[in-house]
Amino acid sequence: MKKKYGVSILLAWLTAMVISLSGAYADGVSMLDVLGREMYGISFDKFIIFIGLAIFYEKSWDTFRKSRSWITHLIAVIFSACMLIGISYSVQGSWAFIMGSKYQIVIAAFSFAGYFILFDVALSVLYCWLDKRNICRTGRTEASFSKFIENHYFLFCFLVIYLCWLPFIIIFFPGSVPADGYRQLDMFVGGETFTTRHAWVLTMFVGALMQLGRTVSDNAGVFLVILVTSIIEDLCFSYACTRVRKWKAPKSFCIACLLYFALVPSFGAYAQTLIKDSTFCGVFVLFMVLYVDCAIPALRKQRTQREIRKQLIFLMIAGMLVCVCRNNGVYLVFPAMILLIFLMSKKQMILILVLSLTIFGGHRVSEKVIAPSLGIKPISTRVYFTIPFQQTARYLATYPDDVTKEEKKAINAVLNYDKLAQRYNPELSDPVKATYRGDTVTKENLENYFRAWFSMFKKHPGVYVEATLHNTYGYYYPFYTCTAQHSFKTYMKKSDHYVFNYKYVMPKEWRKAMIRYAYFWEKVPGLSQITNAGTYTWLLIILAGYLIHRKRWKGILAMAAPFLNVAVCIASPVNGLYRYVYPMAACIFFMIYWCLEYGEKEFTGEDS
Repeated sequence: MKKKYGVSILLAWLTAMVISLSGAYADGVSMLDVLGREMYGISFDKFIIFIGLAIFYEKSWDTFRKSRSWITHLIAVIFSACMLIGISYSVQGSWAFIMGSKYQIVIAAFSFAGYFILFDVALSVLYCWLDKRNICRTGRTEASFSKFIENHYFLFCFLVIYLCWLPFIIIFFPGSVPADGYRQLDMFVGGETFTTRHAWVLTMFVGALMQLGRTVSDNAGVFLVILVTSIIEDLCFSYACTRVRKWKAPKSFCIACLLYFALVPSFGAYAQTLIKDSTFCGVFVLFMVLYVDCAIPALRKQRTQREIRKQLIFLMIAGMLVCVCRNNGVYLVFPAMILLIFLMSKKQMILILVLSLTIFGGHRVSEKVIAPSLGIKPISTRVYFTIPFQQTARYLATYPDDVTKEEKKAINAVLNYDKLAQRYNPELSDPVKATYRGDTVTKENLENYFRAWFSMFKKHPGVYVEATLHNTYGYYYPFYTCTAQHSFKTYMKKSDHYVFNYKYVMPKEWRKAMIRYAYFWEKVPGLSQITNAGTYTWLLIILAGYLIHRKRWKGILAMAAPFLNVAVCIASPVNGLYRYVYPMAACIFFMIYWCLEYGEKEFTGEDS
């Protein structure tokens, strides 16, 4: 007992010291001086953390020793690395906290060890706790709501969610029109060239609604778009909540799921915003809940083959809706559909393959045949080069004198060489991509650019790594709130291209109060993690780790679409922007249900 208590105190001391590090760089001073400066005195909050950790380690040490495994070790390594990267870039703007000097490397190693212990113990205890509790067992006897609510659960969910969104919809009447939403309207009315920069089918849909409403006024047009898209989003969320209830999830889980959509301000804020992300999020949730509904073996065994085929066709329709609401939707849906083959019975293999190819083929026809026939031009290729363009810009900002004439010429044919260094924003690639030379860029120009890019990489590979980490760390560091752009789009954009006469109706002070409320969530510890992008990446990793812990590897396949969403975010132009993880955040409850349910039993996945 004394030995265990001593170990707990030592580990608590180490972890508390690591958590208290600010990310300062040990430049020109000794390691002990840096640690002394960071630890000077013992503040009350650090002392409380130390006591709490000591109690936690002492209480959970035996559990940790029995339940620790290679997967908790691996995830602890990943999370510890994410913490160091996040701290270093959020404080230093570089990897100086990790690689700044020989002293700093020691401090980073010390920090890594402290975080590793914390995450390893916490994950081991969490997985052990989940093992002992059948939280989401399908078909278990569970407390019911009132008879009326049970009989009208979909309507109940719809009304609760929409009533909670109404303050945003009313106060921001007729609705916010940010830059992306404005461009969709502008393209539809001919104010600018109609391209596939935004999913063209959705652009046609919102544009038609806007034109219909404009027969009354521009405000009526904006509000009609907001009304229809917010109802679509609410219908999708309400259906998802209803499916969770029909899966016979615990009452507490159902309530938490409903309140999540109703009360987290991001959902209300996006409900009143004319932007593709709102509709995309709704249909993505619809796709994911149908996906899980098809994949859960216990539910599938209760259905006839005809019912299963019908469910798969509904899933295909939802997948096609995802594709027409956002350009990258096909890269989430198509792989997920293919992987569904391994989660379903062999009897459905051919049907799933046909439905998957229908989604992909339909998307290709839409983009390559229908759109051009309507005069809609393809998206600029610059959107695909966020990572290399940022790497080039950081290289020029860091090593401006280490570029050959040939490299400069190759870069200048694709990007405005003279503006790259000064325009470089490490967390936002739009200023750099704005220097792209557009239609003048040929295939040969791009080939020459990438030869120069590779030549520069060989000289200073570290700067490329730094550029990528600095533009992405917000997606895997849950304590970062995006600063490059605001999380919520509570403004109206107007332009000289085409003048829309829409404007807010309610007093400005009311809107400011709602904006302060929404952003208040980003300031409060715990609540801020709900609106931070990195939180959802960590949750997905924890859930996947639990399936591995339960030796239910195949269950990870159902998480393909959310994990692909993470990959898309990392390749995106903005670091840690909540808007890009919005669909992943919206389906997190269904991923939690899937992993806990699928991990509880040794399902074969076969329909016998």
